[in-house]
Amino acid sequence: MIRRPPRSTLSSSSAASDVYKRQYQRRVRGTKQPITMGAAKAKKKAGPTAKERVAKDAAAKASGEKCKICMTTFQSTVKPASLKQHAESKHPKNTPADCFPNVKF
Repeated sequence: MIRRPPRSTLSSSSAASDVYKRQYQRRVRGTKQPITMGAAKAKKKAGPTAKERVAKDAAAKASGEKCKICMTTFQSTVKPASLKQHAESKHPKNTPADCFPNVKF
């Protein structure tokens, strides 16, 4: 973390401005280069890592059931009877298994 002295004066030759200059020089000369906007954009373009993809998949599975026809989501605590009622009332031409293939009715 970069320490910042209190701003007692706005003069460019003050001791405060020298501290800022020295901190920047240390970061450039040292092993840690200042992070540029280009590095952040490159990481964003690279996409999620394998660990992030696994976490996202686990969160999607834990979120509950999703109707395959109308994409309505239901909590993971919902009972199969409620899912069957949804399928019969909203999608009368399809079977409940078409709407929720992972649920046994």
